[in-house]
This record gives sequence, structure tokens and C-alpha cells, in this order.
Amino acid sequence: MSAGDKDVPGSIDPAWYAGQVEAHGNRREQRAAAEKRAEAARAKQGNGHAGTNSVEIWQPNLFRMEDLMNAPPRCPKFVIDGLLPPGLTFIAGRPKQGKSLVCLGMSLAIANGTPFWGHEVQRGHVLYLDLESAAWRVHSRIEKIGVEVRTGITFCFEWKRGNRDALIALLDARPDIRLVVIDVWRKFALPQPRHVEQYEHEQEELQWLSKLGTERGIAILCVGHTIKNPAMDSDVFVGIGGSSAITGNSDAVMLLRREGEDERVLYTQGRDLGEASWRLRLDDRLTFHCLGDASLCVTREQMDYLRAIAEGAWSQRMLADRMKVTRQAVSQMLDRLTTSGLINSGTGMTVLTLTGEQVLEAQSR
Repeated sequence: MSAGDKDVPGSIDPAWYAGQVEAHGNRREQRAAAEKRAEAARAKQGNGHAGTNSVEIWQPNLFRMEDLMNAPPRCPKFVIDGLLPPGLTFIAGRPKQGKSLVCLGMSLAIANGTPFWGHEVQRGHVLYLDLESAAWRVHSRIEKIGVEVRTGITFCFEWKRGNRDALIALLDARPDIRLVVIDVWRKFALPQPRHVEQYEHEQEELQWLSKLGTERGIAILCVGHTIKNPAMDSDVFVGIGGSSAITGNSDAVMLLRREGEDERVLYTQGRDLGEASWRLRLDDRLTFHCLGDASLCVTREQMDYLRAIAEGAWSQRMLADRMKVTRQAVSQMLDRLTTSGLINSGTGMTVLTLTGEQVLEAQSR
């Protein structure tokens, strides 16, 4: 249909008038789109989040080197020595792996002032935001653990997402708080706005928590989940769900991984931690016990695999026949042994590493 065929009542020149309507109509759409973008920018404002249109006049706080060296800033103490630093720690794992039990164990140790897995703790109050469990379930867990002292922890079972002021008010009301557990972090943080990238959103949320913990000298322990990622064979932390902002903006990260029915490995990494892995065993009272360095501890099942590989079972098929399990079970076990540095299958044949040989020799004595 041509412009002249458009029905424009009252126009002497319908073709010209239709062109004007079409042109100005497009401009109206552009103005509407611009207004929509402006409205989205204004929506970012409020509740302690960035998003102002004004230019902030800000003066950085500078330190001369001689002043910094002559009067060094106070270094906050670890809340759990060698394991839980001040600031933000992010712990992740698959559902039902025991992340909440690890957090509860840390909380009880800090509240009671008792060592945790042999590590000294700073005794203090614990604020536990349990946003996935009901009060009766937490009561049942603590009853089963059987702790004698039943004070020192304040629980909260609901939260209005993104409400930072409420957390600050709770911390101001209890200056003796040493640990804040947020289980899970996704139900605490502000929902991701549609116009903001995931990395940008997670970075802003986690940087705020890290700064809050560091400035107050407390530990903030956030719980998250993992996803399947083939690269976990070489770096377990890439399995943490979300963007790379989580590992990049946390002062420490932990990943809990199942190793058998009642055993787990807790991988830790941080700016002031280095890298470590701890083998844990869960007892009937829902308490994890640390068995030591995971690279030096192996389960009976893993020992059977190491022994079979040393005796010539170099392929998944040979191992499946010998262990009388499926190839999928063999593949999962080989992934764990590779991550622990006990075997190497890069040449197409599964062989023991030097560490694997040493572990097998030590266990065979």
C-alpha cells in the first residue's frame, strides 16, 4: 500500500500527511524508549544501592609510605584461626552435602568458645540467618548434636531481600557479634534487576558484605550452591554457581564435596589462607570431624582403586570389572582421585602419581 492510499480524513494531501504521521510517530517511539531507559536508571536508586544521576564530589584518603610503615594499621584477627578470616567467606556445595551442618558447627564453636577442628576461635555472638530451614528443623539438629550451652546464637528465619539497613541495625545492637551466617545468600541479596548484568550485580552485593565484615572485624559466611562444570577436575572452585564475581570478591571461598557415604572434602582458598583441603567425616550426631589434610587421607574405597591401578587396571573398563561397579561410578571416582593429585590419566592410561604411590605405600605398611 502506498502512502497516498492511507486513510487520513480531512487532509488535502493524504500522501504528504501520512508521511508526516509516520515520521513523527517514529520520533515518538524514540522518545518513549529514552524515557523508559531513564526510568530504569531511576529505579536503581534507593535502599543503599548505587544509581544517582548526580556527579559525586569525593576526596580519596591517602597514606604516605612512611606513615603506613611507622604506624601499621591493625590487622583483624581470624574468627577461626587459619580457617575463617574476617570479611566475606563464601561456602558452596551441592544440595544435601552438609554445608549448613558445617556452618552450624562453626557457629556453636564460636558461641561456646571451643576449638573447631583443632583451630582456636574468637568467642562471640553469632547471627544466623537460616533462610531455607524452619525453626523446628534447627531445633532438631541442635538437639541431636547435643550441645550443653544453648546461648550465644540468634536465629532469623526470614528476610526481606536487599534490606541492608536491617542487617546493620542488628550488628549495631550486638557489638559482640563475631560471625554472621547467611544461608542461603540468594535469599538475602537484592534480586538482580533486568537491566543489570549478573557479574555487575553480584560484584556490588558481595563487595558490600566484604567491606562490612572487614570494617567490623567479623566473619560473614555466605552459603551457595555448585553447578556441574568439566573444568572442576583442574579447579574445583569453578563449580561455584553464579558469575566469577563470587570468587573474585570473597575474602575466602570454600567448596564442600561428597566423598563416599559419610565423608566429605572441604576445599579452602583465600587471600590470607592459601589453598588447603580437609577430609571430614560425619557422625550420627550430625557433627563433622576433621581427619586431616585431604591429600594425605584416603577412604577405603579410594585405597582399593589405587591398589587396582597399581596392579595394572589402567582403563575404566578394567576398573569397572575389578571393582564390580558401573563405568559411571568409576569415572566419578577417577575425577576425585585426579583432583586430589593421586592419579594421572593424561596419556590415555590411568597411572598413580608420585603422591599416589606414597599414599599407597604408607597405607600398606
